[in-house]
Amino acid sequence: MDGLTLCPYELKYKTAKFDLTMHAEEKGEELQFTWEYSTALFERETVERWAGHWLRLLKQVTENPDVRLGDIDLLTETEKDQLFKTFNSTKADYPENKTIQQLFEEQAERTPDHIAIAFKDRTLTYRELNKRANRLAHALRRRGVQPNDVIGLMMERSPDMIIGILGILKSGAAFVPVDPDYPAQRIRLMIEDSSASIFVAQSHLAERLPSAVTMIEADSSAMRNESEDNPAAVNEPEHFFYVIYTSGTTGKPKGVMLNHRNFVNLIHFQLTKTDVDFSHAVLQYATFNFDASYHEIFSTLLSGGRLQLITKEQRTDVNELLGIIEDNRIQVLFLPPSFLKFVFQNKDYAERFPACVRHIACAGEQLVVTAEMKKALCEKQITLHNYYGPSETHVVTTLTMKPGDLIDDFPAIGKPISNTRIYLLNDSKKPVPIGVDGELYIAGDSVGPGYMNQAQLTAEKFEADPFHSGGSMYQTGDLARWLPDGNIKYIGRIDHQIKIRGYRIELDEIEQRLLAHEAVKEAAVIVRADAAGDKTLCAYYTAKLPVGTDELRGHLASALPAYMLPSFLTELERMPVTANGKLNRKALPEPKHLAGATYVEPSTATEAQLAVLWQETLGLDRVGADDHFFELGGHSLKAMNLVARIHQELDTEVPLRELFRHPTVRELAAWIEANGSASPYAAIQPAPRNIKRKGD
Repeated sequence: MDGLTLCPYELKYKTAKFDLTMHAEEKGEELQFTWEYSTALFERETVERWAGHWLRLLKQVTENPDVRLGDIDLLTETEKDQLFKTFNSTKADYPENKTIQQLFEEQAERTPDHIAIAFKDRTLTYRELNKRANRLAHALRRRGVQPNDVIGLMMERSPDMIIGILGILKSGAAFVPVDPDYPAQRIRLMIEDSSASIFVAQSHLAERLPSAVTMIEADSSAMRNESEDNPAAVNEPEHFFYVIYTSGTTGKPKGVMLNHRNFVNLIHFQLTKTDVDFSHAVLQYATFNFDASYHEIFSTLLSGGRLQLITKEQRTDVNELLGIIEDNRIQVLFLPPSFLKFVFQNKDYAERFPACVRHIACAGEQLVVTAEMKKALCEKQITLHNYYGPSETHVVTTLTMKPGDLIDDFPAIGKPISNTRIYLLNDSKKPVPIGVDGELYIAGDSVGPGYMNQAQLTAEKFEADPFHSGGSMYQTGDLARWLPDGNIKYIGRIDHQIKIRGYRIELDEIEQRLLAHEAVKEAAVIVRADAAGDKTLCAYYTAKLPVGTDELRGHLASALPAYMLPSFLTELERMPVTANGKLNRKALPEPKHLAGATYVEPSTATEAQLAVLWQETLGLDRVGADDHFFELGGHSLKAMNLVARIHQELDTEVPLRELFRHPTVRELAAWIEANGSASPYAAIQPAPRNIKRKGD
């Protein structure tokens, strides 16, 4: 090769042979370590942190060869400062010496003629709402109500609910919301545990309460003679604000207590440290037995905004709900992630989503942001907020994603709110470095007092803060990791607690209820997710006596709320176990989608069309005329999806409540033929297409 000249060339860049390699070689009296890593996977700062941890490990092991691995402290002093002083630098002033009702009274004085709540064709100004709550408060005071007393609250969604909440707080007591749709046994357990001898309730719900309970109507004619003046304050910020009952591991619900200071800190953060404007119109969407509802209510009422109430039926009817949001120019929404995903996955709902909405806050479960959601949020200029916090503390971290931001499919849960500290600890309760999974602990002014009448459980979950003198911290059972920018990434649970459609569920409670049936020998409950990420409760049991699934469903429904009822009940000859004899949950079989005992061919065109839609919604090969939607694995979100499909394909508006009332193909088809009508939004919906049965 004439003219070719060879000369040495030193490669400036190298290609890593593996994702991560550490080389060690002797250099005289020293050991030299070299890290080689793939830059497509790791940042230089990450590897540098690991190198520092490696040196810390070597130093501690050589100084103390008998040290337990869990006791080794990997953090450098610089990292400790970053975790404790930078990421948790949340100290901020707030009205810590005031109660929620005092702050409301101040707002009512500032904006007496502003509309505070709206419901159907009824509105109440701040002046009117304050006066009616005062009447109730004085009536409760005359009955001897004291601070830290717990007053029951059983209401359907209405202005009376808000009057009841404020009236109880103004009396100095705390409230415990009791859903009138709960089974009688669960209502009784909540009343007994909370010792609520007085209930503020609507008269038509009196039959749901024990005879020993004193019932008071929030806004009855009997209240007209009570004083409308603000009652003198008798409670302090450390007194109870509410007791909310959540699923418990013992087979019984447990009462989570929060005090006024906890809630005042959250609301003050919401109103002063975020860009959400609550002084306009806010939708009250969450159920009253879910803590998010009080975030909605008091963020609005303490800023002079208008709280738009909706009925139970409107809450689950997406078409009507979107219409209410549009008609009332709602700017702020709190929605469960699964419901938000459902709305934006449906093209028609996404296109109709009102342009007036400026902020959507999600809480209660892992937020998953699909491509459709990202597109809609950007086009409609909506800011998305991811909130995280268990009932024991309410919201403790937030992440804000503005239009045009690069949003992860699984966004972080954000950074700590004001006066709140987050610790990620290993099994030895030592802080873990950035990027390493640890259990999430919460400390600071967000931590509540604990559980009602459960001193042992409170002592197990709430303990002294080892990093901050005089404080306490709550052990969440959640796994998370710090990101380099100070945000926190949620990983999952370390136990059997799960979140489904915004509800917190202890699987142990469902299992204990199954085992309470005399025919059940063993029980196990797990969660399965389909390809779309939709979660379903699946129960398995072995029997010591013959028992049918219908009987077991009734047994569960007599004590558990609807959201805790398994979609599938599967009998097994024996439970799968691991080599050491423990239940092998991963080996539990896929549940069978059981149709009725006898397949009945659809006999009308409407029945045939509905059967096909049910098949597609539930992922089944065949659905008969007498098959029951909810016994085939259907739940509330799938029900909304089915109603939407019926609307699209049959051009017929079916309120969700009618599916619950007519849960078989035959029953719903008959209702549609007798009552079905075109949707008020039919003009902007796509024309229906002909539906053929699978196999035709």
